[in-house]
Amino acid sequence: MREEDLYAIVKEFLEAEGFYPVKTTPSVKIRGYKPDVVGLKRKKIVCVEVKLDFNERSLMEAVTQAKVYMLGTTHVYIAFPSSSWQKGRKDIKQLAEKLCNDAGIGIYLINTEDNTLKEQLKPKFSPLLNLDDYDSTMQQLEGREWILLENTYPEYIRDVCICLSKLDKELISREELSKILSEKFDGDYWLKKSHSPAEREKAIENRIKRAITGAIELGFIDEVEEERENLLKLSYIGNILAQLADEELDTQTPKELNDKTLAFFSAYLLRFPIYRMAIEILQEAKRTLPLGQSLCRRCNYNDGDIKKFRQKGKKLICPRCGSNVDTCIVHLLQLEHGKREYWWPINFTKTLHDKPLHIFDFPKIGKLDGIKLKKSYVKPLSKWIM
Repeated sequence: MREEDLYAIVKEFLEAEGFYPVKTTPSVKIRGYKPDVVGLKRKKIVCVEVKLDFNERSLMEAVTQAKVYMLGTTHVYIAFPSSSWQKGRKDIKQLAEKLCNDAGIGIYLINTEDNTLKEQLKPKFSPLLNLDDYDSTMQQLEGREWILLENTYPEYIRDVCICLSKLDKELISREELSKILSEKFDGDYWLKKSHSPAEREKAIENRIKRAITGAIELGFIDEVEEERENLLKLSYIGNILAQLADEELDTQTPKELNDKTLAFFSAYLLRFPIYRMAIEILQEAKRTLPLGQSLCRRCNYNDGDIKKFRQKGKKLICPRCGSNVDTCIVHLLQLEHGKREYWWPINFTKTLHDKPLHIFDFPKIGKLDGIKLKKSYVKPLSKWIM
């Protein structure tokens, strides 16, 4: 058996435990080193260093590597085949448990007969965790920059993809695409639910810019470097979206998504961590949640800035009357997952689930549109990583 075969067993085990994504070497790097298996569950990052045999040399190598990985992950294991562990010398086993217990490293034993794992020693929260290394590991696991989708909607993304699919040329500059979208569509088309204080022409220009940026963020448009110029190209997945839309453009007002496109968006967005986080929050709440502002039902105090409220565990307290606040989904995400921009991505997806058809159970969110959060409150790292 190869060491790589053991990675697959560990990966399958972590996935069954609710970790997603789980990546095997060489997908993630921590300080230049490549962990064998790394998994993400909410904000908990588990790293497993696997060895094919258990002996003094493999033990010291595993512990040394594990200490490096503790800089960028919250919990670290070393793993050995259970058959090799059972045959190992007693004093080496005792040494392994002492070294790992002192360092806070866990031990997994891999049963290669039935492809299962046994936790021989439970790990501690990494005492060496470095915020920059942790953020780097998180970024590599998520696989892309955190999406913002600022001030855009699924209908805009769809229509930008349709326009690109109908062009005669494959590559186009951002400026050319902006001009085409400005000329092809009526100005009112771009002002859907617009609360922009900017003049009309500037507001339209901003909306077009955000629609193109949103399509790039979602991966429907690729940026290609051609002769030292960054050009845009409809991606494979963007072409699928355009084909699923299968309709003529309405250049006066954005058309509603058809059933195929709605289903496509609903499933596709699950690849982004923010939507999986939101689904977890909604499933836990089991009720409709407001979007944008938390509200005190007793004295009607409301605000979009989480720093204005007092925090008690996972609850917010009204600064005016001291009552528990009806906490909005954005603030719940901040309490659970830390400082990020959540409002625009959740507003983007909310329009999908006001419709009767969707892929997964995503309860409707109360409507409080047009509110942009100020800087958000960040809990100390050790409190909001589970």
